[in-house]
Amino acid sequence: MLTKRTIAVSNIPEYVQVIKVPFSLPRTKPKALNYAIAFIKGEYLTIYDAEDIPDPNQLLKAVYAFRTLPENYACIQAKLNFYNKNENLLTKFFSIEYSVWFEYLLRGLSLLDLPVTLGGTSNHFKVCMLAEALYWDPYNVTEDADLGIRLYMKGYKVHLINSTTMEEAPSDIFTWVAQRARWIKGFIQTFFVFIKMKKDYKRFGFLKVASVYIFVGLSTYSFFCLPWLFIIFMLDINPNIYYLWMINTLFSFSYMYAIAYLVIKNSKSSINQLTLSDWITLIAWPAYFILHTVACYRALWETITSPFKWNKTPHGVKKEV
Repeated sequence: MLTKRTIAVSNIPEYVQVIKVPFSLPRTKPKALNYAIAFIKGEYLTIYDAEDIPDPNQLLKAVYAFRTLPENYACIQAKLNFYNKNENLLTKFFSIEYSVWFEYLLRGLSLLDLPVTLGGTSNHFKVCMLAEALYWDPYNVTEDADLGIRLYMKGYKVHLINSTTMEEAPSDIFTWVAQRARWIKGFIQTFFVFIKMKKDYKRFGFLKVASVYIFVGLSTYSFFCLPWLFIIFMLDINPNIYYLWMINTLFSFSYMYAIAYLVIKNSKSSINQLTLSDWITLIAWPAYFILHTVACYRALWETITSPFKWNKTPHGVKKEV
């Protein structure tokens, strides 16, 4: 309703067509996108969320990329980050996570010709190739990750451009957990759909299949395991478990601190410019992953009780800070 009211009082140019999606189930973003597909007349399609502030030249960069890349590139993905990242500790954590995801992980997957899970916004498609992938899964609540893998299964690629869209990060824990639970629930859905595609595994090879298992499957599974590792450690069931726990903890903390330090340092011109707030963020960074565990168990519960429920994230709450 908020979007509808905002549109009603906005001075929208005549060349912009507002499409009202009739009520039907499931009430998800991909369901609305599939409905709007029938109105598309152009060669390219871009997805933006209502609160996005994209790079002004992003559309030009996307078209240029399509015209210079090989024909099998179906999607151009821009980077995402947050204009309210300095609002509090949670938004700083979220910004670091997005920087790692879009600056390093997704870019690496693209360069290595591995399946890329798309971001939910600022992706630019060739409409004809999108049609071959049968558009979006209306029942998947993380439709972007699912579509990225299905495009790959069709033989198409994703390219990341050096252009950033700024979004609004959830600034309180309850909103963050609800949003992340939806994403994790969608990853669970995507992973089980991929498991059913076993007949195609030989065609893609071990490395490409393993990348989906790791970045979609195990990335969720690892957070489920965290409480049980603590229980095993506290009960001291087996002395060997203690050493495995210490090795795993040392590796995990080293990895977490290294990526957080790398992102924060790259945002400064020198190490001497790191502020007290930066150091506090680094010290508290592992606590962010405990929130992932909370969101994982909520996602598991929702997968059983309400698999297609779309946890909406309120936007327009904060201005740029």
